[in-house]
Amino acid sequence: MAIQNKAESRSDLVTLTASYKEEAKNAKANRMRLNRTNFDCYHLRQDWSHKRKGQSREFLAKQPMAVEQISTFIQQGLVDSGDWFGVQKAPGVKDAVLTESEVHEIMKWAFDKCDFLTYVGDSVKDCLLQSLAITKNHGCYKPKAYFYTEVKEKGGKYVDVLKRETRDFWCPKLELLRAEDYYPDPSGKGLYVIHETFMDISELYAMSEGPYAVYDRAKVELLHGSLMESDMQAAKKSRETAQNTSINGYRKKVKINECWGTILEPATGKVVKKDVVWTVADDRIVIQEPTDYPFWHNSPPLISAAFIRVPRSVWHKALMDAPTQTNIALNELYNLMVDAGMNDAHGIKQIRADWLEDESQVSNGIYPGITLKVNSQCPPGGKVLERVDTSSMSSEALNVFNAMSAEFSASALTNDLRMGVLPNRAVKATEVVEASQSITSVFTGISKVLEQTHIEPNMNMMFANILQHFMEIDPAEMMAVLGEERFYAIQAMGKETLFSKAFDGFKFKVYGISKIMAKQKDFKKFTALLQTIASSDLLVEEFIKQYSMGKFLGKIIKSLDINEDEIKVSEEDKMMAMMAQSMAGMPSQQGPNMQSQIPQAGAQESAQTVESMIPRSDFGGLQGKAQGGMG
Repeated sequence: MAIQNKAESRSDLVTLTASYKEEAKNAKANRMRLNRTNFDCYHLRQDWSHKRKGQSREFLAKQPMAVEQISTFIQQGLVDSGDWFGVQKAPGVKDAVLTESEVHEIMKWAFDKCDFLTYVGDSVKDCLLQSLAITKNHGCYKPKAYFYTEVKEKGGKYVDVLKRETRDFWCPKLELLRAEDYYPDPSGKGLYVIHETFMDISELYAMSEGPYAVYDRAKVELLHGSLMESDMQAAKKSRETAQNTSINGYRKKVKINECWGTILEPATGKVVKKDVVWTVADDRIVIQEPTDYPFWHNSPPLISAAFIRVPRSVWHKALMDAPTQTNIALNELYNLMVDAGMNDAHGIKQIRADWLEDESQVSNGIYPGITLKVNSQCPPGGKVLERVDTSSMSSEALNVFNAMSAEFSASALTNDLRMGVLPNRAVKATEVVEASQSITSVFTGISKVLEQTHIEPNMNMMFANILQHFMEIDPAEMMAVLGEERFYAIQAMGKETLFSKAFDGFKFKVYGISKIMAKQKDFKKFTALLQTIASSDLLVEEFIKQYSMGKFLGKIIKSLDINEDEIKVSEEDKMMAMMAQSMAGMPSQQGPNMQSQIPQAGAQESAQTVESMIPRSDFGGLQGKAQGGMG
């Protein structure tokens, strides 16, 4: 929907976009400086310009290893724990066109298409290093090849000829953005959000033709592109990716500013148009006129989430801001210790060059075991080469290094054991457990925030995009997910009806970390209950009367996340057991005789059966106390 009146001319739109972007750029300047330092440390880069020749330039990989450890922990808890999310009907929804299990299977298909496990790990790294995980949640059309054969006559014979047909199908896409390319409204009111990127001009031509054209072909043809991105932009990307910049004469780059939000009147500041998207190329040409949001959920496709939130902030904090600075200080201190060790080994020497017969002997340095030939000027017993340094590495340097290492572990929410390093001092087992539990509890809280502010919003938006493009998804893949009959039934209602009835009909709940921690707590409670029961024969007898040991054991198995199907007794096993009993002349436990055997079983015998499930050493003290109290 193009804007028509004079106040909404293209030059005003370009100026408005530049104004929005400049405002957002100024607001994030300090955050970008911290991000650059964090990424430099992550890629083992540091400014060594103050070092002289011969001084050490070693880099301790504490921050990178902490990032990998944390991201792996969160990644496994979120999506690597089996069934890590649930689907529920929204309150008040009765007649849903899809079942909860169908929605669950559709989302699992979407996650496979997006390589969701890798996406989550990379999202956590972005949160740790650049404060925000910024996702562009949209979709794209990907070609898929189909092969078939046709019978043709060739040389008087009929042969099968292989044919290939390509069709474009829609797929969901989760694209992680760099903080450098993200320009949100710094006020937090969401007036606008801008995504800056550099695209090949060939991509722009592809996106300006065909049934899914986005850009104006005539405007795209006015662009020429450059051989590479700007030097500053290339340097920023190189810093974050650790890849060297390169130039290809055939690839022409164009700067693209994709803007989502509200257009204001330049003179009055009044709203001209809300909820529109427009695109400016090379900061001068509008290649996409302001149009309504193309997504039926009527929101920009950009979602950002923070690991550590700051109230009323847009950019929040990165967990690695403090550890990065400590890592840099540790590098300096470690290099001084290395230099001290090297000096202690090699020392500082003085030489009387006029006593040498040939001064060229030492022109390339003095290596170990060298023999120096002196001239007649050297007095008897004189030393042509003499060590003069008296300093050595102080023990205080090592103490300071250990103290700073401890500070790094505290700020990075880790410890030596989690990093795979033995602690410098003797540590009690209770200290290790308490420290690990403290760190895990913090990660659990942070992970819960990440689940609710990052994963769940992206799932809701992805589901909405799937409903909107359901008819453009590969039918073969959807049939495999839903079944042929259900696929055709859903397709028959049309995507408009499907979207209107299913969009608000379901809610997603992510419980990866929460589920794991809840299972661990349940297991501790179950084992404590078992120990309490086994401490007294009377408690065992009462438990057997009121509760099912089989169901209780099933709860314990679930808390350990063990697949019950793998350990359940099969019908074949039961039949073999019955046959073995019959052959041994034992009465079967099935049938009428089974009921007559139950009253004959004594309570004491049952108690022994339950107690045998638990080692006596585990609850001996508790049992003694219980029996003493009862006495």
